[in-house]
Amino acid sequence: AEYMGPPSPMASSLAGSAINLSLLLDDARTEFASLLDETREPKHIVLDASLYKVLSLVATKKFFSERSVINDLTLVDAEPPATKLGTKTMVYVLRPSLANAKRVAAHIRSNVKSAINYTYKVIFVPRKNMILERLFEEEGVLGDVDVREFNLDLVPLDSDVMSLELHSSFRECYLEGDRTALFNVAQSLMKLQSVFGVIPEILGAGNAAALVADMVVRLRAERGADRNVAAPEIDRLILIDRLVDPVTPMLTPHTYEALLDEVFEITATEIKVDGKYFDKPDRLIQYNLNSSDSVFAELRDVNFAAAGSCLRRHAQQLKALYERRNTEDLKELRKLVSSIPTYANEKVSVAIHTDFVEKLQAISAQESFHGTIGVEQLLLDNENVAEVLEFIDGMISKQEPLHAVLRLLCLVSATQGGLKPKLYDQLRKDIIHTYGFEHMFTVANLETMGLLRRSDKSTVPFAALRKAFRLSLD
Repeated sequence: AEYMGPPSPMASSLAGSAINLSLLLDDARTEFASLLDETREPKHIVLDASLYKVLSLVATKKFFSERSVINDLTLVDAEPPATKLGTKTMVYVLRPSLANAKRVAAHIRSNVKSAINYTYKVIFVPRKNMILERLFEEEGVLGDVDVREFNLDLVPLDSDVMSLELHSSFRECYLEGDRTALFNVAQSLMKLQSVFGVIPEILGAGNAAALVADMVVRLRAERGADRNVAAPEIDRLILIDRLVDPVTPMLTPHTYEALLDEVFEITATEIKVDGKYFDKPDRLIQYNLNSSDSVFAELRDVNFAAAGSCLRRHAQQLKALYERRNTEDLKELRKLVSSIPTYANEKVSVAIHTDFVEKLQAISAQESFHGTIGVEQLLLDNENVAEVLEFIDGMISKQEPLHAVLRLLCLVSATQGGLKPKLYDQLRKDIIHTYGFEHMFTVANLETMGLLRRSDKSTVPFAALRKAFRLSLD
């Protein structure tokens, strides 16, 4: 992979934060170092692929080399890793899932069968649980494993963004009934308060928000008053349950950053794009998107249609700066030399964002894109719902991507108070016949989570909420 972008993106992107978010990274780095330093001999680290990027924000290559880490590998289903790499110590750093635990158990059994003796440590992020330890016991490997946890909670991604990076938390909470993610949120807020002081006021909207708030209050009471806690730097905490607003995530995004995420997917501020979009086939381009990139900082929240004009202005400024290179005025020359690093970074940034914008413009010019935005607006305005349903029926007939069909159906459900039972059953039947019987479970899962439902009289019409709270512009 090729990295493109300004140097040291994390350090500079946190510089403008209202509170010193780098303290959270320091705290996480110290805890991770302590876990690795327990094993002094050379070791291999096997990482959960979903943790790769977020761990890179905490631990650099130098950090790992200082702790005798020979290399890092990614957990896969294949043969156990590092069987011929010259060390007998394996450290797994994983999300606490049954699938991951089963892979580790399979690796250990395979090594035992091959008479290869390793020392194993499994570090679950952000917390271990008894279910996984019981699984290790049932698989007969618990005695071979030192099970630990790394409380990697809120990770600063930018000057105003922190994330737990728990991508399956919504599914776990609302489909599987597993509230562990809510406990992790509460614990992360406790750590936040241990660094920045007790937050005096907590407000919330939604059932999950209420549960987290209750957990935080209970954890405070259990731990008692701490005289070493700093004076509060955060005045108010507002918790919002995602289900309070099921409409927004179902809409096609219009801002530059959100549409980039829609098309390419942004993971912990990093975007990975096939090199063919940059005339570099067979290469993977990685680029950091945060406020250390002055071009992106301006572009991120503008409508994607206006992104081109912003880039043209930046390009003109760079051209003007370049044309000053032949000046004979010493003061002007000194000023020009001091701006060279900024010039170089911005030149790269303008070039790569121009490529991104061209790709987004090509997508937004497609008839299907305009059609989808059009019917979304009809739903928001509560107008001509029959036309929307006809559009969805056409999508199914053309076998357009199922996620696009279901997303629009969920939007209909959210804005219309559900689908009429007869219509719901017909659409469900059409989806199963067109996309495969296995998707009867997909539809059922969406209904279980409350994203797709049959209409009833208990729902407050979205049209009334939209008007009362001015949720969209007329």
